Amino acid sequence: MKISKRIHVLFFLFLAACAPNASTPAAPVAISTTAPTLAPTARPTEKTNPLPQPTAIPNLIWNSEGIRLKPSDFGVAVGDPLADVSVATLSDGSFRLYAFAQRKGIVSAISRDGLQFTPESGARLPDGYGMPRVIAVEKNWRLFFITQGGIGSALSSDGLNFTIEPGLRVKGSDHNQKELSGPSIVRAPNGGYRIYYSDLPKPGAGPAAHTLFSATTSDLLNWTPDPNFKFGAQDANDRNNSAEHPFALRATDGTYWMFFHRLEELWTAKSKDGITWTDAASTGLRGNDPDVVTLADGSWRMYYGNFDPATGGFVLSARQIPAPWSIAIKSAPGGAQGFGFAVSVTGASEKIINLRVTQNNKPVPGVTLSPSSGKPPFQVSFTIPGQLFGPAPIVLEADDGSLTRQFTLTPPPPQ
Repeated sequence: MKISKRIHVLFFLFLAACAPNASTPAAPVAISTTAPTLAPTARPTEKTNPLPQPTAIPNLIWNSEGIRLKPSDFGVAVGDPLADVSVATLSDGSFRLYAFAQRKGIVSAISRDGLQFTPESGARLPDGYGMPRVIAVEKNWRLFFITQGGIGSALSSDGLNFTIEPGLRVKGSDHNQKELSGPSIVRAPNGGYRIYYSDLPKPGAGPAAHTLFSATTSDLLNWTPDPNFKFGAQDANDRNNSAEHPFALRATDGTYWMFFHRLEELWTAKSKDGITWTDAASTGLRGNDPDVVTLADGSWRMYYGNFDPATGGFVLSARQIPAPWSIAIKSAPGGAQGFGFAVSVTGASEKIINLRVTQNNKPVPGVTLSPSSGKPPFQVSFTIPGQLFGPAPIVLEADDGSLTRQFTLTPPPPQ
């Protein structure tokens, strides 16, 4: 069976639609400090450290598993978004998925295997709140969301009925921003927590340069912005280093992993301290709004969003699988002819790897790969005329007959 990652991206059309309107918070709910008694579908899976702690496994690739939920599953109109997924693992091994549904609010669905989800009735929070991210806090669930001016939070004892806490956890004005994206929270090395978030895309703006920010806390309520933290675009023209709507986790070896959107794809980066990030690399998945869960075997499953005008926003998943070969791409200015690319196909495989460059699922005219196929390891070089880069992404496809991987090609930043 051929495994393909040919998933096309128009998600920027609905990103801003996930930004909510203002709403009046309800009274706060006190956080219990007693040890939790776990129930099958209502409690966190961990008592002392509820945040994801997967084992980091190198040399794995992300294999798309297809669509998990569509707008119609929640009664959302065709063409409107279902987006910004957050998934919690429950104590019986099942999963609860939270997402933003246009004109519905924050909704949820339940699944035994993490693949087939059944929508739950009602809304966890009403329309006006978006980009949810849920974490376990002792015997409660805390749901972070975006609202007018920044990031708020709500508490629940069963994962279904949430009470909004007054005020904002983080303000956009803390970073000279009007609005912020949905956040992600990890435990800090020295105790407490660190939260990551980005500026919020503007309606109809399309792909742009975005930057991640961060704050710290000891109680998950009172956050102190970190003025020295900045990851992603350094200015409005720095699209090639853009980072948007992050998800972060800390592996059992202490390594921090960041998942974020850049150049119409999902990317990763690694860090030893959660502050300085290196080794940025594309996952080969085209989409946005990532959320990662650790499965029983220690592997990772990523949930993320995409958009199709005929359907609207929908939720997909991908799982890490071992692969005998991998791809590394470097770009350089190509003078008057355009931009040059050097591709390294590494690993060891008896299968022939075929390479092609496409735009709108068609071969790009005038682009010659030398060579266009081979057994790894081997090198490939080619040039793409500069005028071809535009709204439609140019994609490098690598195919061994059973696995297809895709990478969006972008010009190097101006010198």
